[in-house]
Amino acid sequence: MQATRRFWALSLLVAFLSVGGAIIGELGLLVGGAVLGGWLLAQQFLFLDNLRTTVNSLSIEQHLSRTTVMTGETVTTTLAVERPISSPRLDVAVEALPPVAASGNVSEDRIAELQTDDREAKTTFDVSMPVAGSYDFRRPVVTASDGLGLFRATVPIGAIKSIVVEPRAPRDVHIGEGGSQVATAIGEHAADQTGAGIEPETVRQYVPGDEIRSIDWKATARLNHPHVREFELETDPTTALFVDHRAAMADGPEGETKLDYAREVALAFVNSAKTLNSRIGLYTVGDDGVMNSYSPSGSADHYSAIRHAINDLRPPGHDERATWRRLSRSPTEARRVGHILGDDSTPFGTSLRPFFEDRSEYVHRVDEDPLAATVRQRTARLSDAIWSVIITDDTDRAEVRETVKLARRGNGNVMVFLTPSVLFEPGGLSDLEAAYNEYSEFETFRRSLANLERVSAFEVGPASRLSAVLSAGAVRRSSSARGRGTS
Repeated sequence: MQATRRFWALSLLVAFLSVGGAIIGELGLLVGGAVLGGWLLAQQFLFLDNLRTTVNSLSIEQHLSRTTVMTGETVTTTLAVERPISSPRLDVAVEALPPVAASGNVSEDRIAELQTDDREAKTTFDVSMPVAGSYDFRRPVVTASDGLGLFRATVPIGAIKSIVVEPRAPRDVHIGEGGSQVATAIGEHAADQTGAGIEPETVRQYVPGDEIRSIDWKATARLNHPHVREFELETDPTTALFVDHRAAMADGPEGETKLDYAREVALAFVNSAKTLNSRIGLYTVGDDGVMNSYSPSGSADHYSAIRHAINDLRPPGHDERATWRRLSRSPTEARRVGHILGDDSTPFGTSLRPFFEDRSEYVHRVDEDPLAATVRQRTARLSDAIWSVIITDDTDRAEVRETVKLARRGNGNVMVFLTPSVLFEPGGLSDLEAAYNEYSEFETFRRSLANLERVSAFEVGPASRLSAVLSAGAVRRSSSARGRGTS
């Protein structure tokens, strides 16, 4: 409880009357001071009693229009307050307290006021959160004052409301092989049993009793005899997620960077692990090494912590991205420069050639690379039955290949998800034919990874851009076919 200026002014008057009456011996002043002081004391006790009754009888409801939103999206908050007829007639103001990070609200809009004779009040306001994370709308604060303006009290009442703000996610996520959408449910791994699962195992000749729906018509047409495709049954071994969020992963429009697509894949694995109640670990790799490390576990708190860590991953700032682009080179460019320098016998060419063509010490260099080093160190501590899921891009393909080889040492299985750089480069689709050539090189690289034992390799990127690139390739093949037909 707080006393107002009016209370202190009256208290000063009580002191003046009492002291003045004592000095001049005037009984009337002493009686007046005593009466006024007693009245102030009675008002104080009355206010405390009314405050206690009001707080116990107030009904406060704080409602959020949504409890899960994307960054920048608006959340409408409604604050309603009601008191019974028998409640003491105090002036009451109830203020909502949104998260400190919230923007777009005016403090006056967050207050619902009950005047002396009012029974109910309501206010509505909008807020948005620019940064992803979990936030709390704190307990509303009730400020009550008496009708005489002598006392004021502030009391938190009501429940805390929580909201989860997720980063904006791409809407046209493609995960597949060679432009074809993958059929496997992300996060489901295969065991050594065959049946009607969804992970392809083998193609064999049709025998009486096989289901017609199991016939692989492409294989049948190719082999000139009915064949069926068997599938592996899913299981849920331990999964280790390795998510690359170094500077190269910042490429792409805002909200649709390589990292945004990588995040979608990682979250899909976490959701699948939670559904299957399986163990999953997370290791995120930045330019300076491991940024987050969660050993495999299957608890609800663990799944939540991993989700928050993935959602909190951020691409580098614009300045860092610009610096990386100036200093980096694509694998294609590196190979082209290497060929040019191959016949250059000048001191300049001789000095530069090792940086483009020397592979003898590359394993050592890769071993010092943050992603490769993290995979090597973490998989060595886990069981041989681990499934390593590597989510990165194709900026340095030799590095990716060596990282995959490190992950599959022993009996480890590897799934690698690559974001093709050609689909994220600024203006990368201005020349569709050149983009198709780059994508063809990427697809050759992806297949080379998929051909490794116990390795599955997939592409991840914007479906619309990939479709445009593949359409350009189809047009070129069609033109070539017509050209051969007329010759």
